[in-house]
Amino acid sequence: MSRVSVDATPILALIHRLTEEQRADTRAALAARPRALPVLNFAPAAAARTDAAIDASPDRARQACRAGCSACCHLAVAVTIPEALWIAMRLQAERTAKQLHALVTRIAEHARRVGALTIEARARARVPCALLGDDGACTIHPFRPLGCRGYTSFSKELCDAALAADQPGHDGPLDAVAWAAAGAIGDGLKAALREADLDDQHYEFHSAILRAIETPDAEARWSRGEDVFSDLPRVVSERLARR
Repeated sequence: MSRVSVDATPILALIHRLTEEQRADTRAALAARPRALPVLNFAPAAAARTDAAIDASPDRARQACRAGCSACCHLAVAVTIPEALWIAMRLQAERTAKQLHALVTRIAEHARRVGALTIEARARARVPCALLGDDGACTIHPFRPLGCRGYTSFSKELCDAALAADQPGHDGPLDAVAWAAAGAIGDGLKAALREADLDDQHYEFHSAILRAIETPDAEARWSRGEDVFSDLPRVVSERLARR
């Protein structure tokens, strides 16, 4: 996928700064255990830092992403465990018992259908995210994953055409700052988790959310170093595997 043409120097500086800021903040949140739930500190902070960087992008006005523009919501998404736990916590807090039961059933069905698919196969399946609303808007937009935040296209038409062609994203220009910021902040988060000997891997979105909801004391067990998520599917690419 192409990125808008920009001078690489400020992008590299931005990547370094955001990676180190997120790494330091995550390390501090983990050091606060058990006085606070770490995930409630650094997962929202990572999302807020990503949004701030994206809002400051010189190409912010060119971003075509809007509510109801949902082509990318049919693509594979990978999340870190803190993101999965944060999303699960918000869903459990904001949905009624009946709503949550229906949603968990839907997420479980999606995990069964697409959890083990490659990036390319996921695009070909054209299955929308389980948390995409009937109106084409994200139902968890305030606490959506970093990967969803950073994927910002300049053309809805190119996104729609790529989906129609069963392609995992288009080759047109995306916002380089948004893409770099989300990746850098994710890298900083993962680096701090590795330093704390915690599982820092990315897992398939539906599978990870389902595990976080259905596992009693998932956050506490994971933060103690228990192996809670490692058997879940990872998002992989057929194209990259052939290289």
